[in-house]
Amino acid sequence: MTVSRQTQLIFPTPVHIVDFSDTVFCDKAALAVRAILDNGEGGGDDICWCTPDNLDLRPEFAEIKNIILTEIGKVFDYIGLVRDDFYMTCMWANVSKPKNRHALHPHANSYYSGVIYLEAPGIPGNIGFKDPRPSSEMLSPDYVENSIFKLRTIEFEPKKGRLIMFPSWLHHGTRPGNFDENLNRISLSFNIMPRCVITDHTRRITL
Repeated sequence: MTVSRQTQLIFPTPVHIVDFSDTVFCDKAALAVRAILDNGEGGGDDICWCTPDNLDLRPEFAEIKNIILTEIGKVFDYIGLVRDDFYMTCMWANVSKPKNRHALHPHANSYYSGVIYLEAPGIPGNIGFKDPRPSSEMLSPDYVENSIFKLRTIEFEPKKGRLIMFPSWLHHGTRPGNFDENLNRISLSFNIMPRCVITDHTRRITL
């Protein structure tokens, strides 16, 4: 008797990760972020400082912006997004001490979002993504090993030069780290929107 079996993972939630070996562009961006802080721009406290969200418009961030947009284009090609173009709506930096954490949140008014780590000392504090299925925890049985079938939050370690991209609706947050108090975890976050005409019946819109 011939039996054919298959398992298909439906409704995927993609998280795209790119690790750059040459991180000189990260050093340049980190220096520009420090200059913004020294100038007193942005807001925060002793644990975390957030810059204004217009870094994508500043010439000192043009190089890293172009690198991000190149990778976003590859992501959109991979998922088969039909578009005329796409653009970055905003970009900002978080400068964090070890105790800082970010609660779970999505990015509103955006299609795709991401973060690139400019500095990630010691144990920098993982970024975690929450299972978006609202009923996924109705039953939480034991499994032989940790896997995508068990975990309700999946985490990735920040590394200098690591770019992580994901759908903006995906809730995510950051754990506190464990590193020298004199150092900082510096990250750049951003939002992306496509330029396109969506032709889905009764949901037509020009973006």
